[in-house]
Amino acid sequence: MLKRVGVAIVFVLLAGAELCGQDCTTQSYLVTRGTAEAAQSAIVRTIDGAVRTLDVAVASLADVAIADAIVRASQRGAAVRVLLAATARTEPAGQYAKLAAAKVPVKLAAPTASLSDRFAVIDA
Repeated sequence: MLKRVGVAIVFVLLAGAELCGQDCTTQSYLVTRGTAEAAQSAIVRTIDGAVRTLDVAVASLADVAIADAIVRASQRGAAVRVLLAATARTEPAGQYAKLAAAKVPVKLAAPTASLSDRFAVIDA
């Protein structure tokens, strides 16, 4: 379950964009009190649909189900890359250790960087 739901967290998932210039499908999830479970389920289903690539950029990743979906994408052969804020390594409820243990490529932003992104790009 999404633990830290503020007034609104936007998690944008892009799916289906091809390098040859085809249209891109965009899905946006606005998470507010009372909608976290439905948004989490939709995000997990979308990540589970990744076939070739999964690029994720979030400042913080504390959601176990979303982290598990990222690991599953990596295990089924999708090229996965994750960008987290430098503080994610030591977050008490963070999922950095789970991703690292599963050998998911995780890059930590420089400590001075302001990482306010919340998005994923799926299958280019």
